[in-house]
Amino acid sequence: MVTRNVAKSVRMPRVPEHQVEALDVQQARRLLAVIEGHRLSALFSTALVLGLRRGEVLGLSWPDLDFNAGSVSVRHSLQRLDGSLQLVPPKTRASVSLLAAPPGLMKMLAKHRVQQQVERLALGSDWPGLDLVFTSTVGTPLEPRNVSRAWDAVRREADLPNLRFHDLRHSCATILTALGVHPRVIMEMLRHSQIGVTMNTYSHVSLVLQREAADALETALFR
Repeated sequence: MVTRNVAKSVRMPRVPEHQVEALDVQQARRLLAVIEGHRLSALFSTALVLGLRRGEVLGLSWPDLDFNAGSVSVRHSLQRLDGSLQLVPPKTRASVSLLAAPPGLMKMLAKHRVQQQVERLALGSDWPGLDLVFTSTVGTPLEPRNVSRAWDAVRREADLPNLRFHDLRHSCATILTALGVHPRVIMEMLRHSQIGVTMNTYSHVSLVLQREAADALETALFR
């Protein structure tokens, strides 16, 4: 009955481009120094080093960690559904992945496991039957909002910019890009569905790589 698509006459508003905020290498090192000894130090470090989303890092279980291989499997995300925290599949199929982790992070996670065992033994049979890597002191899942509040306190203590917890994920990609890691590898680590998402999101650090390319041309052609 309608002879034309009236939606074609609508002028779409321009969506402002979001400027990614992230830590550089020196800021990340300062953060790791400040959180040493903090109860959630392994949690913040995992989010930074592996670029996990908040729900993904809170949804990690101990069977997801392979200390011999030095790898972490991302299989679940902790989300609030119908008023309760539940483990659900990650955001997309591409988000399910096996990630290689540096030895330094695996050592932090092993130390965190010992700390959790002490808390588990102190609580005895009252400890819930969960096997989550990151829990409260009584073994229950961590409330995501409380984790964000804890991050904000740590960020201020480390005298870092006003970054969200999610910006630790951006920091991972930014640091990898600045270190010259191939965009395809970064895409796989962040579990983006398309490499265009990775390149468009972190194009602000491409100048670092362009400078390296310019220096290489200088060496090859002018020296």
